[in-house]
Amino acid sequence: MVWHRRFYYLGFKNLAKAAKIVRGLPPSEVVPDRVVGDICHPCAQGKLTRAPHTAYTTTAPCMTLMHSDTSGPFTLSLGGALVFVTLLDDKTKLLLAVPIEAQSRVGAVLRAKIPMPKRICGDKAKLIRFSGTKEYVTREMPDWYSSAGIDYEVTPPYSSQSNGAAERVNPTLKEMVRSALADAGVGQELWAEALAAAVFVRNRSPHAGRDVKPWEVFTGEKPDKSGSRVWGSKAYALLPDKQQLEMNAKTMKGFMVGYGAKSVGYRVMNLTDNTVVVRRYIAIDVTDGAAMTPPPPQGRALAKGDEGTGRQA
Repeated sequence: MVWHRRFYYLGFKNLAKAAKIVRGLPPSEVVPDRVVGDICHPCAQGKLTRAPHTAYTTTAPCMTLMHSDTSGPFTLSLGGALVFVTLLDDKTKLLLAVPIEAQSRVGAVLRAKIPMPKRICGDKAKLIRFSGTKEYVTREMPDWYSSAGIDYEVTPPYSSQSNGAAERVNPTLKEMVRSALADAGVGQELWAEALAAAVFVRNRSPHAGRDVKPWEVFTGEKPDKSGSRVWGSKAYALLPDKQQLEMNAKTMKGFMVGYGAKSVGYRVMNLTDNTVVVRRYIAIDVTDGAAMTPPPPQGRALAKGDEGTGRQA
């Protein structure tokens, strides 16, 4: 240990190499095997780092392990959301992202969303892993986990690698949302709509090391991408028959801000009142790209439909 300290805490293997190329350092004093199990207290205080977590793949059924994390707060969305919570299936990488008003809504999201994938893939959630955020373990949540047959793991503080899958997906989503908002030229109050669309597209896109998409692995269905459109494109949505009056236009002019549940229809925003509707019969200007006009800045105009419900898996 003396020579280790004299060499300013050089690693023992490198210290053994130094004994062979310098004079005055007895090789017998720096044999690495002699210090196995010993701890250098100064190194423990000054050099200790996080050990890398071993990457692994699983052959377990879907929903065996789910990761969850939260991100925010952000600018208040048109639907009143400030934060979003994610649920990621470790097996298939299928993702849900749900905008919420506050962190206190995390428990309600988990109780509503975790049972949903079972209806698709037939497997129920068995284990959920999350950071030590208190909203995951509020008074009623441990009882709900138990009644649902779900174990939970709380990752240690300041150890993001333990829940690395969830930690990595949130920055990726935020990058996708930023790009969509910038391309469309709109303010951040539309981040929740852009987030839902980003998750929809991500679940139907390939990922590193995989030739199939999460949606395909999870459901067995090959995604149909023929209906993909640029977020923020100009759109004309056919009005219901009862709203078509005499010689007035048969369509509502707006902008495409997402996809309907189960890939049926599109979410269209009417910028005159900031409402969002889901319409199946729609014409989208694919040549103009994203060309939205920023909505007027008069606070919260709630969407008609389900902004922030996380249904667009």
